[in-house]
Amino acid sequence: MKILITIAITCLFVSSASLASTKKDKKCHKTQTKIEKLQKKMRSESYTTKKSRTYHDKLNKLYKQQFKYCF
Repeated sequence: MKILITIAITCLFVSSASLASTKKDKKCHKTQTKIEKLQKKMRSESYTTKKSRTYHDKLNKLYKQQFKYCF
């Protein structure tokens, strides 16, 4: 009986850990695509200094999210 309870608890912990990693992977992928879009936008158009500052601020926030979710 104790063995069955131990196995059930172990299975719950393992499955919850795998779900957490898939959520983290999805957030990582989503953040990376946002970074790529913003970098593409920055390369393609000419923009003002004010616009440049906002792009760089957004990019810095995305880099922090990338560090949080991907590493």
